[in-house]
This record gives sequence, structure tokens and C-alpha cells, in this order.
Amino acid sequence: MHSILKPLIPLAAAAVVAAYLLVDTRFGVFLLLDVVGAIGEQEPDYDARNGPLDVSAQLEPILAIALPEDIEQPSGIQHRGDRVYISTDQAELFVLDGELKAWTERAELIGGLLLLKQGALEGIEVIDDTLLAIGEFGAIPVWERDDGGWQRRADEPFLEALPEDEYSGITLFQGQRYAASEESPVIVNLDTGVVHELDFGSFLKAGQEVSSLMFSGLASEAGRLFVLTESYSSILVVDPNDFSVLAVYAIEPGPVQDMAVRDGRAYVVVDHNLDEPRPPLYVYDLSMVPTASVN
Repeated sequence: MHSILKPLIPLAAAAVVAAYLLVDTRFGVFLLLDVVGAIGEQEPDYDARNGPLDVSAQLEPILAIALPEDIEQPSGIQHRGDRVYISTDQAELFVLDGELKAWTERAELIGGLLLLKQGALEGIEVIDDTLLAIGEFGAIPVWERDDGGWQRRADEPFLEALPEDEYSGITLFQGQRYAASEESPVIVNLDTGVVHELDFGSFLKAGQEVSSLMFSGLASEAGRLFVLTESYSSILVVDPNDFSVLAVYAIEPGPVQDMAVRDGRAYVVVDHNLDEPRPPLYVYDLSMVPTASVN
């Protein structure tokens, strides 16, 4: 090797290490996305009272549950039977007991660099031993659980009729799969390609637009759909017959990511940056929500 190149070897090695730290460690991804990437961006307003919709009521959490420390940056949640499934921005899946005190199973669903996993699992749905996800794939990734754990199957491509949006919530409702768009206030039927614009009716404040609302989660129970909004943090109760909004409930302000609804309770997971305190999982009582109309 030419002597002039020898002094460059340590510099090249340092550059490789620095690049790795930026794209494949929590601290590096935090620097890229939450520090450098946030330059010039305005912090979202999480207070529902400042949003474009009139609030039906303010819900106070009936429980605030500290999740196990291994669960960082939760992105999706489902409650099925005596198990709770939580996905993360690190593309991991945790299976917890019904009390959410400890996880019984942990799986890395997607390999590769940590930076490229961000936004991959924005919402999840669990049907028996099948896991569906929604996010930035442009498709529905599918995993099935067998004796060897969770195995990736062939992705289901989106129907051509669907908008080329990013989606952030997925739920199985009356045998069909629905998703919430991050980019516009719509719910789409993933199985038919039909796009449903929400009818906000009298909840929309005079002179306001709903374009500032960002949906971050979707759930269903007892003949109703529930939409979680990250900006102006709230839970919208939606009638699936005409997609009209029945109620707007303000919740604890913050970067809420997804929710599961089970037995009249909403389980809401909240994101956090590396330099911020880890928020709890909030549980809200939805027993008072309006009933959907009957066809």
C-alpha cells in the first residue's frame, strides 16, 4: 500500500463506524429523525380543544400502565382474548399477558438497518395466528405463527383503487379489513378499494378544515369504528353505515400511535423520543359512546 494512503485508514474506519451508529442504533436514528429531521418543523398541537372539531367530552384515563422496559416506541396494539400484541418502531412484536405486566413472547418481524424499520409497522391486526400490519409498505405484510415463531408470508398488494397514502391503523370489521390514512381524513376498505370520507357534521368548527387532523389508529367493536387522531389527540366514534362522526372525545395530549378497543375500553399506546420520559399505556372507558344507526 502506498504510504500516502496509510494515514487515511483510521479516518475511513471511523467514518464506517459513524455511519453505522447513525443508521443502526437508537441514538443514531434519534439524531437523524428527531433532531436533524425536525429542524424547521413545528411541534404538533396535541390539545384536542385547539383542533378543528368541537369536543363532546374530555376523557380521563382510568388506568395508566407502565409497559415493560424492553418495549420502546410502541407503534401498534391489538387486544385479543387474554393476550395483548404490541409492535414497535424497531419492527418488533411483543405478546403480553392480559394485565400488560410482562411479555411472554418477543419477535423481530423485519431485519435490516434500524433506520429502514421506522414507519414499517404503524398498525397491526391479529386474526387467530395471523398478523397483518399497515404502514409504509404499499402493501399488507403478513406473518403467521407456527412452532418456529412468526414467519413472514407473501405481502398482499394494495388494490389499485386505493390512494397512494401512508396508512396508520388497521382493523377487521364485519369480515372486512379497514385502514386509516395518515394523509387525509378517510377510512379505506382494503378488500374492496372503497374510500370513505368521514362526515364530521356539526362537530366541524366554523371556518375550520379537517386537513390538519392526522389519523394514527383504527379499531372496531360493537358495530362502531374508532379513529385515533395524533394531532389534537382524540378518539372519534364513527358510524360504519354512513361514516358519520358520532362523538369526539379528547384524550391525554401526546403523540398517540394506535389503540385497541376491548370490552368498552380503549387501550392507547404513545410514542416517545430517546430523550423523553417513557409514557404509559393509557386505558379509557368508552362505555358511554353513542350507538351506530341501524340500516
